Amino acid sequence: MSDMGNSQSELKFTTQLESIISADSLQKAAKSLDSKSAGLDGQSLAEWQNAGLERFVELSRDILIGKYIPEPLSRFDITKSSGGKRPIALSSVRDKIVQKAITTALSPHFQKSFSLASFAYQGGKSSADAIKKAHEYISSGFLWVYRTDIDECFERINHGKLLKKLSERLSDLRIVRLIALFVKNGAFAKSNYTDHSSGVHQGDIISPLLSNIFLDTIDKKLEAQNIKHIRYADDIAIFASSKQTLDKHASIFSRIITDSGLSVEKTKTQTLQANEGIPFLGFVIYPDRYELDTPKFEQIKQKLYEFSIDKQPIAEWSVKLKAYISGLKLHFDRFLPPDAPQIARLQSELSEAFITKIEKLLLQRQRPTKKELKELLASIPTFMHLGKKSHSSFISYAIDSAFEKSNKTNVTKDIQGKLEKRKHEYAKKFAVANTLMIEKPGCFLGLSTRGYVVKSKGAVTHRVPLSQIEHIIIGAKGVSLSSAVIEYCAKKAIPIDFVDNFDGPYASLISQNGSLTQNALSQLSLIQENKHLHLAKEFVEGKAKNQHNYLKYLDKHHNKLSLHTKRIEASLKKLKPLTINGQMMLMGLEGEIAATYWEAISILIPDTYGFTGRIGRGAKDPINSALNYGYAILYGRVQKALIQAGLSLHVSFLHSMQDSKPTLVYDCIEEFRTFVVDRPIISMANRNEPIKVDKDGMLTQQAKRLVFEAVMERLGGYTKYQKENRQMQNIISMQAYLLARHIKGEAKYNSFVAKF
Repeated sequence: MSDMGNSQSELKFTTQLESIISADSLQKAAKSLDSKSAGLDGQSLAEWQNAGLERFVELSRDILIGKYIPEPLSRFDITKSSGGKRPIALSSVRDKIVQKAITTALSPHFQKSFSLASFAYQGGKSSADAIKKAHEYISSGFLWVYRTDIDECFERINHGKLLKKLSERLSDLRIVRLIALFVKNGAFAKSNYTDHSSGVHQGDIISPLLSNIFLDTIDKKLEAQNIKHIRYADDIAIFASSKQTLDKHASIFSRIITDSGLSVEKTKTQTLQANEGIPFLGFVIYPDRYELDTPKFEQIKQKLYEFSIDKQPIAEWSVKLKAYISGLKLHFDRFLPPDAPQIARLQSELSEAFITKIEKLLLQRQRPTKKELKELLASIPTFMHLGKKSHSSFISYAIDSAFEKSNKTNVTKDIQGKLEKRKHEYAKKFAVANTLMIEKPGCFLGLSTRGYVVKSKGAVTHRVPLSQIEHIIIGAKGVSLSSAVIEYCAKKAIPIDFVDNFDGPYASLISQNGSLTQNALSQLSLIQENKHLHLAKEFVEGKAKNQHNYLKYLDKHHNKLSLHTKRIEASLKKLKPLTINGQMMLMGLEGEIAATYWEAISILIPDTYGFTGRIGRGAKDPINSALNYGYAILYGRVQKALIQAGLSLHVSFLHSMQDSKPTLVYDCIEEFRTFVVDRPIISMANRNEPIKVDKDGMLTQQAKRLVFEAVMERLGGYTKYQKENRQMQNIISMQAYLLARHIKGEAKYNSFVAKF
């Protein structure tokens, strides 16, 4: 074997570069590619496959005159099935085409001289051939096996040795220099560039061939020592008839590997006896049988689970599952008996995958019928060899089980849904009931032994128990309060907010318990150290994402806002690269997004309301007045939450600090405006509810009550937050405490983004 290999290895590849990268060869290479991933240059495979011959003529000419330089690669990590990360490098489509042309030309030449012990990345050879060869050695009495992997083989191949090997075999050294460009090419991981001083890129088309060329030297050296071995890529098995002989072989192998600049993966290195089973390429090999390796079995189970939760349409899903199982069956049929216990277990896993997938389909509005499902699943093979009738029964069982489970689930969901609906109704009612709102001018709020007392013109209009109220809002002029009310609310930390048509309470009475000095210093320190932009960006991004999501929600019903949502998406992209010097740009982007948002909203508001755009202070139209009034109510809730979290209201991160204004409230209210206030007010407008202003441009008493109830219901309602349903008013408090923890360095602040 070694003599034949050595004589053939001396043969030189005499084809010249012009032939390998001719325009015709490059065009054929492009048409043979199926990878859809684009590289850093953004060019797609379709662009190249649909291009005319002149584009390939130009590429060929650039290579020949030395003008061609590959694009840097895009590097990312994927999780290995065995754990840990594997670095993957993604080349541009243009560079893949050149590599494909080179690989197509060189592979047949090198494969002729590769060791017969090498099985990976070669036409006409497969992992099944390697497994059968291993069993052949064991059956011939080589019952001691040394199993190992080469540690990070692709990443550690020595460039000098690899290129020297290529120079010895290729007559045209221009081909070597072209390959060197790919081997030494660096990669970007996000925005960080990394040089490539060793190894071949995992993911490059040419890398498997290059790794085989490099590792073939190791194969030949082992053969020269009459060591029987099998190599599948970096997976190696060495065979011997005794442990003593195997230990010698392993020692020789260790020296050869070390001389090549590589090393073995110690955690995967074992000396085994065949009677105990030899794990190799997904199977365990015994002298008289094969079994599926446990990690491989678990990998297939995981893949079937992924199929079961895949959201693809059933037609596409069934085609992919058919291809996957067909490939496995072809492999299993060569090594496992039809009645193997593992086959039966996989059959059971397949049944569960069918049932889970069908259950999900039955939750859709257009549920497939049993007949439709049988037709779609009939062509999917199973792991067990079933006759036509048994296969049909297997499919029917899965379908019937899924329908039965779905019906039970629907009954449970129906019951739970009704209870949830009633819970939400009462939560909203309590949110309104727990807030005392006075919207009639000239009222008096006092205290009695029975609770709060509201009087109008000396007559009691209503009484409210003390324990019921958590927040008091004064929404009218000329309202007076007794000192007893103020004292009681101060002691119980019940805020009293005075609101009008403007954006925010014009006054608040609230007890600030505890010292704020330490937190205020921490807030200031964040600004002085230029670490505050993260918070500023989160406030703006949270607000913008909520506005964007709300417009997308509205567009489902109105189909008029796609241009506006795209403009906001473009603005959101500009937020990402901002640095600590980007505060002014951040404020500019906030204004840009807000202008687009309100322009879109103005399209949907009925003309009768006279809404032409967003106006804050001084608004006289019903919609802006209602929004301002709603924001004032929300403002009070946000302020209360920040005070309870122990934060200084006058140290802010987005809005400019002002001694007389609690600017931190201005920061934190941003991410809640759309969900808590905009949505209910705009819904009211589209339902033509009586949102009206008086002759002075102030909201009527009825309109104030409507806005108050709508906003309070939103605050008391439940929504998704950190994977759980929570009341909105509690979410505001949790966000305030998260902000406090971020300032202390205990957590990272992320803005609240609602689901509409």
